[in-house]
Amino acid sequence: MSIVLENVTCGYKDKVVVKDLSAEVEAGTLLCLLGPNGVGKTTLFKSILRHLPLMSGSIHINNRSVKSFSYSEYAKLIAYVPQAHTPPFSFKVFDVVAMGRTAHMGIWGRPGKHDLDIALHSLERLGAEALADRIYTQLSGGERQMVLIARALAQETEYMILDEPTSNLDFGNQIRVLNTVRKLAQEGLGIIMTTHHPNHVFQSQGNVALMLRNHEYIFGTAKEVMTKNNLEKAYGVDVAIIDAYYKDHAFPVCYPLMKEETL
Repeated sequence: MSIVLENVTCGYKDKVVVKDLSAEVEAGTLLCLLGPNGVGKTTLFKSILRHLPLMSGSIHINNRSVKSFSYSEYAKLIAYVPQAHTPPFSFKVFDVVAMGRTAHMGIWGRPGKHDLDIALHSLERLGAEALADRIYTQLSGGERQMVLIARALAQETEYMILDEPTSNLDFGNQIRVLNTVRKLAQEGLGIIMTTHHPNHVFQSQGNVALMLRNHEYIFGTAKEVMTKNNLEKAYGVDVAIIDAYYKDHAFPVCYPLMKEETL
């Protein structure tokens, strides 16, 4: 089971944003999309989610063209986690998570016991069941992000797409969210995640698609792709890749260099 992108070209009207991109995301794996602003990470997401038609190329999920799925079928296949947001109404957290069951209930359906049990289990998987009776709009940014991931889990999909899940979070919540995403991939979900931070790619321990300007893409493991030369080419700044050590284990870290610094 996998999401396969073959020579995907997408954009807006006559403007090509992503050109001839090919990639595959298998169930149980994590792909990080990394790159500077404007290279097409969000545009690619819109095309995968079918909000934006392809200019050329194709996208298949489990050997079936995305064009062939009904809206209900697609909602049962891919869950989308946006950047944390504040809805216009003050719903309880449990109700927000239960909304993830909509694809299984239909537009006019009401959640039954089975749906409510899944919503609670989704919160429990993230260790967030204590939030169930809280008001979503009164949560911290990190708590909201966990609730949105729980809502996506309640959809019971095979794949999950996350748009900068650590955006606007403090350091501790960034780590918690990244650890959660990595755990979900280990449990069998196929995950595509965008990020602006090279170190988040190292921490997620997944594969990476480094999207450069001029429609150039570099795919591989973090170790293969996240090199000094590649990152400097992508972002136009000097960086160093250094090893941080914890209990005799080395962990790569991307370190930005000021002009006066040398390593």
